[in-house]
Amino acid sequence: MKVYEFSYNCFPKIDEPIALCLGFFDGLHIGHRSIINEAKKYGRKVGLLTFSNSAYNFFNNSNELLTPQKKKIEILESLGVDYYLEIEMTKDLINCSPKEFMENLKALNPAVCLCGPDYTFGKNKKGTVKDLQNTFYTKVVGFETYENEKIGTQRIISAIKNGDIEAANKMLGRNYSVAGRVEEGLQNGIKFGFPTANLAINNHCAPKEGVYFGYAVIDDEKLPAIASFGTHPTIDKLDSPILEVNILDFHRDLYGEYIEFEFIQYTRGNYQFKNEYDLVYQLESDKRDAFDFFNKKN
Repeated sequence: MKVYEFSYNCFPKIDEPIALCLGFFDGLHIGHRSIINEAKKYGRKVGLLTFSNSAYNFFNNSNELLTPQKKKIEILESLGVDYYLEIEMTKDLINCSPKEFMENLKALNPAVCLCGPDYTFGKNKKGTVKDLQNTFYTKVVGFETYENEKIGTQRIISAIKNGDIEAANKMLGRNYSVAGRVEEGLQNGIKFGFPTANLAINNHCAPKEGVYFGYAVIDDEKLPAIASFGTHPTIDKLDSPILEVNILDFHRDLYGEYIEFEFIQYTRGNYQFKNEYDLVYQLESDKRDAFDFFNKKN
């Protein structure tokens, strides 16, 4: 897959006609995948035009995304997309007119544009699907639904933040995950017999604080694990939450390594225990429950 990152005023020129998918595509959920799958039917190479960030994040100085760029590129490669086209989110992009945006799109040589029914573009989202259809051959791909409601990024984010990981994963069509370098922590996990790989997930959509069952992915190997997202309030409370991943039956130093955690099930909230003994008792109970959970899955 060819990767292009560019500013609004410097669109690359694609020499061959392509099937161009339009949207932000944060999440690459089932609805997004249906657009990509429809694009493949045209017998052209498939391009996907996205943005480095959302307009909302840009104005609120945030980088919290469902799918940061590294993961997005990985997924798109697996889906057979040929061109990854990412526009830098800037005021020039946000303030462009719909007409200017469509003129710039011509450099990407779209034989067909594909988008969802609610696709908008240009300043104040004034550009609509109808405008696109007046300029390009355009295929509008209908919404995908879950429990009779439209699947959308904000709905998935809401599910993640409410701990409804099962629903989020069904709408995504994959397990929600976060990734990063393992950071050195306070060593309390080792002290209690539950060593953890600590990840700061500042650029990901933060899940509900609590304990999860899932998989740690290391060098493409998926390992059953328990993760706690929070400030560990019982001992040495932190100012901001981190993800602490305890990989079951795993004994290796992971400091500095890049790992991913896939969320499978929210199992409980974080509690402030009376003492260390109550905390360790709960951790041991979590571990037994995790072994039962994964044994049943296998």
